[in-house]
Amino acid sequence: MLPQYLRKLSLTVKGSGGELDISTLRVVFVVEQSNTQKPNTAEIYIYNVSRQTANRFINKEYTDITLAGGYESNAGVIFKGNIKFSRYGQETPVDKRLDIFCGDGDKPYVHAVASKSLAPGHTYRDQIDAAFEPMKALGLQLGYIGDLPKTKLNGPRILFGNSRDILRDICRATGTQWSIQNNELTVVGKDKSLPNGPIELNSRTGLIGLPTQTPGGIVVRTLLDPRMGPNRLIRLNNASIQRASPDLTIKEDITASRLPTIDRDGVYKVIVLNRVGDTHGGTAAPWFNEMTCLAADGSGFIPENLLQYVPH
Repeated sequence: MLPQYLRKLSLTVKGSGGELDISTLRVVFVVEQSNTQKPNTAEIYIYNVSRQTANRFINKEYTDITLAGGYESNAGVIFKGNIKFSRYGQETPVDKRLDIFCGDGDKPYVHAVASKSLAPGHTYRDQIDAAFEPMKALGLQLGYIGDLPKTKLNGPRILFGNSRDILRDICRATGTQWSIQNNELTVVGKDKSLPNGPIELNSRTGLIGLPTQTPGGIVVRTLLDPRMGPNRLIRLNNASIQRASPDLTIKEDITASRLPTIDRDGVYKVIVLNRVGDTHGGTAAPWFNEMTCLAADGSGFIPENLLQYVPH
């Protein structure tokens, strides 16, 4: 277990205006990540930037952004993507603020178009590689690709259209999910997870407070940790999970209340992850991950708010 103290953050941008490191200013961020095909987002607020520097953002001289954070012992990338929109204004009579709105893989998601013919005997992995080619040309990198059926498909296949639509069809046929995580294409089986897990979570490893069973999922808050992410497994002590109150409007036995399952082995899959941080304000300033999870084996009730993230 690594000690988690001395907060660390790095914020760099690059584009036609070159590369700029703005880590020394006050930075506030809210990152939203999930395992869906829709690009993840980040809102980043930078204080007391000069008007000249702010104009370079507004004029799109900077297009790519990397946000890394955590602690001295475990800092890593927590968001990587492209800048979609910037604005500059006065927050208080003395504080100016640059607001940056970002998408993770937004450009390849929107603009990548595949056009390729595959010979008889090709595989699903060949299809993924063909769909990825034009996304790579727009700056996307290849990340974790889980196990796919080894079937060699009969007949040729012509792939033409938006890469995102082709990937959606491939994943529907193979029982997988694709998403873009920190500018990397990721494909994970719908009942699978990322390797190198589960991550043990308790008060000594960064768990904040107690996990909570809610009608919308198992909610877990930890210190800011770049290892956490959608499709990552975590392990909790089930005895520490605060159970949800039953829904008394249910007419039958209230034990049948529709709540997310408590996993028998205490292993949960991260479905949605929010990262919140503020480099100024000392230990009272936010610096945490908040995760919404479900039982790792996929069993039990899936809350309505998570249906869009979980194949069913």
